[in-house]
Amino acid sequence: PVAPAAGAALRWAPRRRVVAALSGAGLAALAAVALLPGRPPDSAQTLSSSELGALSPWLRDGYRDHARKGSLFIGSVTPGWRRLPADQRQQNVAQLVAELSRTGIREVLLYDDTQRLVVHHAAGLPLRILL
Repeated sequence: PVAPAAGAALRWAPRRRVVAALSGAGLAALAAVALLPGRPPDSAQTLSSSELGALSPWLRDGYRDHARKGSLFIGSVTPGWRRLPADQRQQNVAQLVAELSRTGIREVLLYDDTQRLVVHHAAGLPLRILL
């Protein structure tokens, strides 16, 4: 059996790797989201519902840093996202990341309705779909 302290360390290890992989800007934005859910930083540009719909039918909200010139996109997916088959989630995220990359986005963080990280993409790293 694993001692309680060791078990806790094992459960948190994957989360540490995700945080360690984030860029400085991504880590700051992640902290802002964790502290102020649903409220983008003052320097961020919130996307309209039509802009979000053009990117993906599964985006509930989203914003990018530095008034549309930055390299980070943070958003949340609708509750229906969870019911999609894994291959459809993968295809949708690949299309979303490709479209955002064309506009200069280099890092994408998507959260579900319980504020769990479900997608992480950073240029040069493998795409991570966590749900």
